[in-house]
Amino acid sequence: MSTETLLTNFYFQSNELPCKLQKFSEDLQSGYWKLCLRPEDTILYLAISQGQVVFAGTQHLTWNTLLNCLCRYIPQLRTTAAREAIAVLEDSASVPDHATLDNMLRNLESTLGITHLSIFDAVQTQILTICDRIWEGRGEASFTHASDLCMQAPISGITMESLVVQTQARQQAWSSLKTIIPSMEAVPTLNSDAFKTSILSPTQKQHIEKLISLRKSLDTIAQITAKDPLTTAKTFAHLVQTGLVSLQLPATFNQEPSPEIFIVDDSSVFLQQFQTLVSSWGYKVNACSTTDTAIETMLAVQPDLIFLDINMPGLSGFDLIKAVRREVKLKDKKLVLLTAENSQSNQWRAKWGNCKFLAKPRTLEEIQSFQVDLRQLLQEEVPVVTGSSQTQQRSI
Repeated sequence: MSTETLLTNFYFQSNELPCKLQKFSEDLQSGYWKLCLRPEDTILYLAISQGQVVFAGTQHLTWNTLLNCLCRYIPQLRTTAAREAIAVLEDSASVPDHATLDNMLRNLESTLGITHLSIFDAVQTQILTICDRIWEGRGEASFTHASDLCMQAPISGITMESLVVQTQARQQAWSSLKTIIPSMEAVPTLNSDAFKTSILSPTQKQHIEKLISLRKSLDTIAQITAKDPLTTAKTFAHLVQTGLVSLQLPATFNQEPSPEIFIVDDSSVFLQQFQTLVSSWGYKVNACSTTDTAIETMLAVQPDLIFLDINMPGLSGFDLIKAVRREVKLKDKKLVLLTAENSQSNQWRAKWGNCKFLAKPRTLEEIQSFQVDLRQLLQEEVPVVTGSSQTQQRSI
């Protein structure tokens, strides 16, 4: 029986997770990082064994979750014969063997001829695709020690440092593909005339025609072909660029980018509530809890509107205004000062800095009026295009 103990937890904003995971994982041995992404409340897990990431998924590492991963990326396991052989292995395994994933995998390899390398590649690909989903997200992370994970983990994993490097490279690749593949929910269609005269081999043409005839999304095609979604995206990006294929975006896809909001505040609770509320109105929200990296992050994000807390450790909000105005790429950005001190002097100083001013709620009674004022300010300064998002008011 596993012994689990909660060791640590932290909140993370967009682009903060890689550094924080590296920092907090340094002294950890075996257990699970539970990552709750906001505002969707998606739960994902990273399994750590002896300091390495050995699995990732929507559930803990078990025989069933591992088998699902292998079937996703190893097509040989999807055949009827393979499924029957796996069922026999499961029925014949004793309880201890069934709980020991290493024994089950050795039996799988010897029975079906699956190589250890293909198993490693499948697990690693799933880890990377999970990290594609979470690296730029925001939410809460908590680590729970699991004493038996080091015995369960069937293969060697990836160091956190290597995982961060690989995932950052993938993020850059996804970013470069975004203008060609705006969504993996897009459905490819064949441009018949260009396709007929292309220099593709008959085998290549037959393969592409077969995939497109399915009339499925790129994400589904990646699953059907047991491919890494990034590999599928690169393949179809080339076909789109050469004019052989077009993409039909889903009706719900918003091609008009949402306005981007950036907020600097040292209160993690307020940041979480602000992001949940403003995201529900159709905005993309990035946040920073320290002035140390605020300017650098603003330059990278290039937001449409920036909220600054006046009372911050280190640089004050007013000092941060000066720093923003000194940056050529930020000097014309719209700024809003946030403070719980709704004084005349703060309002005058905001006006002097060519900023808007918004008083934070200090009591429960002030929350509703704050939401109304915030919503009105956003609609005036950076309105969301109608229909780009369902708006729903939530508590802050």
